[in-house]
Amino acid sequence: EKSESGRSLESFAEEVLLEDMKRCLESDAAAAASFMTLFGDGGETESNEGMQDRKLLMKLLIGKGEVEEKFDAIDERKLLGIVRRNAFGPDYRNYSAIEEEWTSQVKERVERQLIYRRMLGMYPLSAIINHSCEPNAVRVFVGETMIVHASASIHKGQEIVWSYIPPTQTYSQRQEQILGKYGFRCTCTRCQNESCALGSAIGLAEKLFTLNEFNTPNSGAKGMEGVAILEAILEDDRLSNETRRYFRVGYTNLFVNHFNSTLLELSQTSPSNTNAIREKILACATQLHFAFAACHNASTEHLSILHLCYELVSFIHASSENQRKTIMKVRFWTEQMKRAHMVRYGCLGNDLENVRRVMK
Repeated sequence: EKSESGRSLESFAEEVLLEDMKRCLESDAAAAASFMTLFGDGGETESNEGMQDRKLLMKLLIGKGEVEEKFDAIDERKLLGIVRRNAFGPDYRNYSAIEEEWTSQVKERVERQLIYRRMLGMYPLSAIINHSCEPNAVRVFVGETMIVHASASIHKGQEIVWSYIPPTQTYSQRQEQILGKYGFRCTCTRCQNESCALGSAIGLAEKLFTLNEFNTPNSGAKGMEGVAILEAILEDDRLSNETRRYFRVGYTNLFVNHFNSTLLELSQTSPSNTNAIREKILACATQLHFAFAACHNASTEHLSILHLCYELVSFIHASSENQRKTIMKVRFWTEQMKRAHMVRYGCLGNDLENVRRVMK
């Protein structure tokens, strides 16, 4: 919950981490060197000068480098710059969502409140992995341990990249967030593709701009209208299938709003029509699944869509008169979900039901 001064949970997490970093500067030179090699505001820190030897750099990043002297007092603004561009926050939920959860639990006097073990932490070796809106790696936390898995084929000599921001944003939103927080413009394959399409297909940018009012969380029934408009726009012959998939992921909120509002209406729908409605949602969600699989496989957003597809097809199968046919769909979505979980969680993904419970 925010303090009386209006400070956010994120600012408290930054303060605690800064104090830990200061203690390392005074008493643990090797640990301090691991995060002082990273970039902060305005470029490299002084302690990064001359560290061109890759093996030495790797040792420093994992806190096993040989450091002869303790660090002098470092400007707090510089440390804060390192934190804001390199530290890793909570998984699954952002700070605002956690604040809302805790606030509602206090109001409702919930006895056993949710506890997040890791709010903000420095992982220097992982922090040097660069960004891409079409990543080939994902990260997951087990307690305070970060595990990195490949989410696509990575060839020898190919750079490992992951996404610094949620994939479910439009091209302009992603560019604004990356530039504002990390100080650079993204030129990954996805961004170049979308930028080229928006620049060359006359009128496309203007048409997509009209969807911005629908492309926000919890827009209700407007989601259905937004999805229909988006799909009409994506029928443009000037767009490749790859570009269509990229745009769909960027407008995920449209789809989610559509799914949520339609599912809420099921309770008021005749039982004989519910499966037909679920089939329509499933067809729409399937397109979104393949879009994620192509450009941001095994992201938490992709897993959420897979869980939805699995739930939908399970309901359809349970009430189907032809279960020999529907069981094939159940098996298909079970396999798709398992593959994505194995990519993200490795051997932890074997226990599919446990992961499902954790995500819920």
